[in-house]
Amino acid sequence: MFLPLSVIPLLRIIIIIIIVFLLWLCGWVLGVIAALVILNKPKR
Repeated sequence: MFLPLSVIPLLRIIIIIIIVFLLWLCGWVLGVIAALVILNKPKR
């Protein structure tokens, strides 16, 4: 069950890309929600 050594760095790069993408997606979604909340606040 051992992977070839040449596959391990590639696997690590893919995992890092997935993690960064998920974090970016979370930040983007939260940013959009925050912007909508701020824009839709009733003016006093």
